[in-house]
Formats: sequence, structure tokens, C-alpha cells
Amino acid sequence: MPQNEILQLQDNEDENGDYLFPEIEDDVFEETMSSAIAEIMANHSDEQELVEKSTVPLQLGFPPIPDIATLEYYDWVDEVISKAGLVFEGNQPPGTKTIGRSAELRLYSTLQDAVQSFLETLDGTESQQEVVDAVREVIARWSEVNIPLMNRTFEELFKRGLLAGVVAVGQRLDIGDEKVLELLRESELKIGSRIVLFSEDIANRYQKVVERNFGPTEEYNLPAMVRQLNDVAPARRFELERIARTEVGQTSGIGRFWAWAKEPEDLYFYQYNWNSTPDTRRRKMKEIRQSWNPLTWDEAWFLWSHNKQMVDGKWQNGNINCRCTVSRTPVDDEYTGNRFAGRENMFERTLDVDMPWE
Repeated sequence: MPQNEILQLQDNEDENGDYLFPEIEDDVFEETMSSAIAEIMANHSDEQELVEKSTVPLQLGFPPIPDIATLEYYDWVDEVISKAGLVFEGNQPPGTKTIGRSAELRLYSTLQDAVQSFLETLDGTESQQEVVDAVREVIARWSEVNIPLMNRTFEELFKRGLLAGVVAVGQRLDIGDEKVLELLRESELKIGSRIVLFSEDIANRYQKVVERNFGPTEEYNLPAMVRQLNDVAPARRFELERIARTEVGQTSGIGRFWAWAKEPEDLYFYQYNWNSTPDTRRRKMKEIRQSWNPLTWDEAWFLWSHNKQMVDGKWQNGNINCRCTVSRTPVDDEYTGNRFAGRENMFERTLDVDMPWE
């Protein structure tokens, strides 16, 4: 049943908003999470793989996927893995929430420490350009130190997210899962690329603070500028937290597509739905995509792999911190077509590798 050729756009008066996640005050919990990375590195070996322990029927009753940007998403991954009977060979690594939250806390705490150490060296005699260059160098070093460690940690999280996505729709694991995971390891979904983008953004924010504090005569109030610079990282903490959770969520989403693609004869006997969280943080492009439901298989995968879209004459990039999911419902007749064919100039591909079903 071919789709209607008309794409409906909906107006959205809401501006994008952000919110801070609650701070964790439990020191014992934080200590547990801060040691998780070291435990992973000590116990991990290339031979350790998730292995299937049981068939995964849909009747297992997996919980609905929560908002990907919340801590509950980590719980969802662990519950799916547990209900599916999946186990890790060798020493059991920490839970998904512990691994993910530890990564978030490390990124934030090391950033704060690096900036604070730099601010303590200022004596008020520096020029504006000297301060700008120095703070950018601090952020660059922070990024260089954290990227290798975070990439290794996120390989563990990506594996869990991918396989949770596969088994949550009732599919068995097979050799192809490792192939998909390897593609993701080599793609720009790697957390390192997200850290680089974050580093560039926050360095620009630090620079704006410095420029705001310097007058035409190169004079500035050192205590006032230090206070303002100290406020930059806490105000962007939510970005680091969302990077960790939503990138694992993106991998889980690819796992769902991969699971569906394992039964190609059934792909066009479903209608697919783009799901987005209806709050003030939802981008207009995500509301537009939801208005296009139901989607065919080809349309759903096109949108997932092309998560940058022209809206009102401007590009919106939905690939970073994306909280969207795709679900499907069976239908009696084939549901085919692709309304986006020939309109590729409205979109930009954000997945830089080709999946096995493409």
C-alpha cells in the first residue's frame, strides 16, 4: 500500500529547552561508580563476549523504553539483558548504570579539576588573548586524556545497548551482531567524537566569558572573571550526562533495526512509528517526524540514518542527545513506499557506515 506523497509539517511554538539532572549526594555511591572504569579495564579482554543463554520470546514482557536521557534508561538495558538470560563470560562487569554514571562523573569532575587548576594560575596580568589561548589548551588536553579511556568504556556500553535492542524485540543473537557492533566501533558514534564536539562548544563558552570581562584597556576584575568561568562547566553538566545516555540509546535503536532486518520477509508487513518525548526539549524536527507516522520500513530507516534535517530554512541536527525511538505495529497488507525518495536535499546522513541490511 503506497504511502501518500504529501509531507505534512506542523508548527511548533515551543523553544528548545534544557534541564539539569539532579546532583548525586551519596558519596559511597559515587565512590563505587568512580571505580567502575578501573574495574572494567582490569577485567576486560577482547575474548570476553556476551553469549546467548536462552531463547528470547516476545512473551518475556520487556518493559517499555523510558526517556533515553534519564538514568532509568540504564536500568532498562540491564533489565532486558537480565530477562533475556544474557551473561558475560569471565568476571561479571558492573551494571550498565554503574558504568555509564561513572563515565559521566569522570568527564565532569576531570573537566572541573582541569579548569580550576588553570584558574589558580591567573594573577591578573594576563592579556585577553593569553587567557583565551590558555583555557582552550586546557580543554584540548582534557579532551585528549579522556577520549581513549571513554571510547573503551563506551564500547562496553554500546555492546550492552545494541544487544538489548536486539533481544527486546524477540530476536536471538548470532554472529551478525558482532559485525554490527564492529561497524559502530569504527563509526563516528564513538563517544570520542561527541567529546570533541562538546570540547569545542564549551571552549567557545569560556572564550565568551573572557571577552566579556576584558575592557578596551585590557583591564579586568580577576575575582569576578574567575567566578564566572567557574560557573561554565556546572551549567553544561547536563550535556555530558546526556551524551553518555543518549549515545547508548542510539546504539540500542540500531539494535532494534538490526533485529527487525533479520526477518526481511516481514519488514513490509509492519507500520513503523517515530516516537519523541513531548516536552520543551523536543526539537521541532522531531515533532515533524512524529507527524509523518506511520512510516514504512524504508522511511523509518532513512530518518534514523539521516538525523539532520532542514527545518524552516535552517539545519537541525538530531543525532546528538537524541531521545527518539522507533516502534512498529503489524498490518495485514504490505506497507511500502518512500516519501523521502527524491527529497534527500532536505536531509543529511548522520550515520557514517553502511549497515548490513542497506
